Amino acid sequence: MTEDCVYAHLNRRHENRFGTVGKPLPGLMVKFGVDGEIRVKCPGLFQGYYKEPSLTAEAFDDEGYLHTGDIGEYDSDGFLVITGRVKDQFKTDKGKYIAPAPIELKLQNDLVIEQACIVGTGIPQPICLVVLTEDAAKADRNQIENQLVGRLKKVNEDLENYERIEKLIIVKEGWTVENEMLTPTLKLKRNLIERLYGSKFKLWFDSDRKIVWE
Repeated sequence: MTEDCVYAHLNRRHENRFGTVGKPLPGLMVKFGVDGEIRVKCPGLFQGYYKEPSLTAEAFDDEGYLHTGDIGEYDSDGFLVITGRVKDQFKTDKGKYIAPAPIELKLQNDLVIEQACIVGTGIPQPICLVVLTEDAAKADRNQIENQLVGRLKKVNEDLENYERIEKLIIVKEGWTVENEMLTPTLKLKRNLIERLYGSKFKLWFDSDRKIVWE
């Protein structure tokens, strides 16, 4: 972030851990919000946005820590792991907030899943929209379903009850920059994806199948 002059965490040459952004640089103070947001404070923080006092006020908390917008946690050795973005969280009908990105990554460890997007607006439990890989889309459906049921069960074992994915929905069309479902940096445009499929969430959720094909 330019707002903190890129002074936060770093993986050093002799202190490096894959999958993390490293340890705090000297003088950096860090705290976490109730939603898990990483907040940082150091002498290098910017003073504010030019002629934008309201945006400047929103950038800091009451103690002068900068809102990074990232959700994360330290591992047992003090390396910071980024697990998602605050703006990507959503609330199910049960009133629980869910950070979808870490769960999506676990699902995408399966070789038949190309893309995954967890949604839950208007339904009691989250479901996950899935785009299959090109080869998987041509394979036997029963075989693919059996593999996905196994992956779903394995992922759910490590989640809290309210986070567990109720169904996997296989959608017909992949998400690309060209169809405006991905940003130029290949991040999901969750609001557009929800707008496209949202009217079907309850129908899919009420299905008696764990794997639903669009």
